[in-house]
Amino acid sequence: MALNTRPPTGNPAWPIILIDGRCKTGVTHAALRLSASEHVGRVFVFEFGGRAADSYTDLGDYEIVQLDGTWADFHTQLIAATLAERVHPDIPNVIIIDTISRIWNDLGLWVEKRARSSDIMKERLRADPNAMVDTSGYWTDAKARWAVMLRLLEQWEGISVLCARGDDAAVYENGVPVPGASAYRIAVEKTTLSNVTYQVTTTAPGVATLTAANNPAVTVGIELPADNALEHLLFDIVGLDTVKPEPRAAVGIAPGPSAITAIAAKQWLTEFFIASGYDKADAEKAGATVWTAEFPSRPALFEIPHAAMQRLTAAAHAAIDTPPAADGDDTPADVVPAPETTATGPVDPVAEAAAFVAAAGGNPDAPSADPADVAEFVDSETEAAVGDRVAQD
Repeated sequence: MALNTRPPTGNPAWPIILIDGRCKTGVTHAALRLSASEHVGRVFVFEFGGRAADSYTDLGDYEIVQLDGTWADFHTQLIAATLAERVHPDIPNVIIIDTISRIWNDLGLWVEKRARSSDIMKERLRADPNAMVDTSGYWTDAKARWAVMLRLLEQWEGISVLCARGDDAAVYENGVPVPGASAYRIAVEKTTLSNVTYQVTTTAPGVATLTAANNPAVTVGIELPADNALEHLLFDIVGLDTVKPEPRAAVGIAPGPSAITAIAAKQWLTEFFIASGYDKADAEKAGATVWTAEFPSRPALFEIPHAAMQRLTAAAHAAIDTPPAADGDDTPADVVPAPETTATGPVDPVAEAAAFVAAAGGNPDAPSADPADVAEFVDSETEAAVGDRVAQD
């Protein structure tokens, strides 16, 4: 495999701004005010805890995302916001989440609810209703959800604004609180500060200070203008309208900009062959043949790139040039559409078909008879479990 490199451009990354402050210090006001800037396009507001967006219409032009209260819906709507078209190719959209502190608090409640519902904990609480609930084994799932949220924003080519609440908290030494000592802390997951691009802290309405930045060209500690702090930071200081920020591809549990989950690709292959007249067993065999031709070494995959999905789609079409009739009907069933990806442009269903068939060593017309291939293709419990951990509510 060839190493893929490039020289640095000197351009900044797409910004993720954390704006924090104590209650009633103007965090939401400063975030929504960015929507008045002529340098931004559509502004999508996700409200968690914050309930002022409906009454701040004089601050700018923004859209409130309607949510049903589940994590699955939030995750889906956040993906949709990152895929929304720009009003102009050179004008970025904005996503505002108000507040991520409420999200982190709600994830904590979700963790405790799951811990309480376990059989072991139910038995313990029956014996002692005041027993301490052990949540230690569930925080990994909460952190996974948090990581998915941040990773979506990291990969998105737009401006992200994360509102957070801060307040004084006790200071601990060796696990023991120091009497009379307190320090300002933000109610977010502890790794968040290392993942944001800029941090802005409000101390009073109209008073905001740039407290951290990962851009060496930006000086921290400066007070931002009261009228539009974030617009000044992004377009006067960073110069976001004059440079082209670099997109960041991420590798992990969240599908990348040109990726689709492996389990969704496998499900699509099975449904494609069923819709083309195969029964379920033969559809799984045919899907396994196409899959193992593309991935003969059976790598452990959670996601596959857009190009691989194109090849799988082309190979599936090549395998059913003359699809079998279903239930005595000579008319082929409607072909199911390929699963959506976040890449721009549709998947060409016949693109690269000849090249793929040649590379695979022949046309995969006949379903594979290798039970191991079929079992590996059908058995997606590991992938499904990983997906459930970040998509369940």
